[in-house]
Amino acid sequence: MYNTIYHILTNPAYAGAYVFGRSGSRVTIEAGRKRIVRGFRRERNDWEVLIKDHHEGYITWAEFEKNQGLITDPTTPTEKAS
Repeated sequence: MYNTIYHILTNPAYAGAYVFGRSGSRVTIEAGRKRIVRGFRRERNDWEVLIKDHHEGYITWAEFEKNQGLITDPTTPTEKAS
């Protein structure tokens, strides 16, 4: 259940944005053989396409960005008050 909610809240489509290139692949050579690792997350600055307000969202882009900060912040509100 947590995983589903996390994926919804961290998906830019939830805020009405179209995004392409959120994940990518890396090619490395291991023991003389090519190894492809797919599905690693890219930083927002590295996304190929980001079109805000592409379609109607459930929340605004500003709310989405605020939520991302809350999700990635390792401290809880009670720890911040200390």
